[in-house]
Amino acid sequence: MTGFSKEILDEMDIMNPFQATRERHKTESHRKGYASIRNLKSLTHLSLDDQPACTDFSIIFGVLKLQQLQVLSCKKWKVTDVALRALADILPSLRIINTDGCVNVSKYALDYFNESRTRKPPLLQQL
Repeated sequence: MTGFSKEILDEMDIMNPFQATRERHKTESHRKGYASIRNLKSLTHLSLDDQPACTDFSIIFGVLKLQQLQVLSCKKWKVTDVALRALADILPSLRIINTDGCVNVSKYALDYFNESRTRKPPLLQQL
């Protein structure tokens, strides 16, 4: 599993995507070097445990861009059923998600995620 230090997370926009200031984006060279979880396109395992600042917005604006992600550990995040449904519907590569300590995730959302992993895609119809 890959983990990130608090210092690195503070630089990544996954923690709070709405707090990016205009100061950060003044120069082209700085924009290219700006750390973002969305830029890690080939990441397959991600562990950001014990990061209570991570919310549904972190999933929507960051994690959903990681189309190769297979394992996500997000213990003690402030995520809800909305984020789990989005993960289930948009990231077919995601096979394992650890939501220990996520008090706003219901059994219904976990069941939905698990069922979506076992559903087969519909067959293409011939015309």
